[in-house]
Amino acid sequence: MSPGFADLLSLWDAHHLNNAQRVGVPLLALLADMLRVKPAAAAEAQGFVHLQLDGVARALCQRRMRAVYSHLTSGVRTRHNAGLTLLAAIAGRNAALAWEVFRAFDFSLKELPVLATPRGAVGDKNKKSKSSSSKRRVLTSNATSNATSNVDDISLPSRHVFVAFALALLESGDKTLTRPVLAQKALFGNVLRHVASDPPALAARALRALRDVVLA
Repeated sequence: MSPGFADLLSLWDAHHLNNAQRVGVPLLALLADMLRVKPAAAAEAQGFVHLQLDGVARALCQRRMRAVYSHLTSGVRTRHNAGLTLLAAIAGRNAALAWEVFRAFDFSLKELPVLATPRGAVGDKNKKSKSSSSKRRVLTSNATSNATSNVDDISLPSRHVFVAFALALLESGDKTLTRPVLAQKALFGNVLRHVASDPPALAARALRALRDVVLA
């Protein structure tokens, strides 16, 4: 791998417009997987690999958010999930990068409420009931096993990945970030607005964050 992961960023720049779904989605998912690897100790965090990962995360926030927005506003679920998964992975690395994401992100995007809405929440009642029932059966186990990183985030409903993004910011470990995150109604407000429709494991994770981070 090149210093600063320049080869991956070059791939991004070359393909995110013309092959956003075929190339961009797997590339963003790969970057997210890499950034989710956290140092086991403080000394390891200062090692070459993790400093490089922190550097590429910072570069994405500072210079490639427009490309991320192109995924979030695309109307394609897999692209939505790729963008949200990448942002959650960056914010989840450490408190400093959570702040980088928060400062760089445009919370006025009109697509955010749509991304946060459970699939099937709008439309025919019968379809909604069937979709909701199926979603609960299939995705409860997915949300439960997500803690072990065995779930392909790209295959989940966008609502699930949106919740993970919001919680990554809220659970950054920096108490000074809690109030600004809560002040963004498009973020945690949309998490709580639909929590009753979530499968139990996902709802429990959001409510635990509310208890442990906000109420505590």
